[in-house]
Amino acid sequence: MMTEKYLPIYSTNGLNNAILIKSLLTSFNIPAKTYQESAGVAMGLVSGPLGQAFVYVPESLVADAKTVIQAYENNELAAPDAPEETKDDLD
Repeated sequence: MMTEKYLPIYSTNGLNNAILIKSLLTSFNIPAKTYQESAGVAMGLVSGPLGQAFVYVPESLVADAKTVIQAYENNELAAPDAPEETKDDLD
């Protein structure tokens, strides 16, 4: 069984930011993985070469992932409206 090749599509300072992007992508059904040099993780670095973290996605989903990230960065994502039956519960 062959596994699909993952490609880096996003880099950021610190693993926490990469995990946020990974969570965003997985909410759009795009599998993602994060990576940061282990020495940087162990030392808690969030800047410089050892503090840089990466997000990887399957090669076939690179374009979709970039679209989602661009929409996030441009503040174009919105939460869905609440279903009608729960709107009354919020009052």
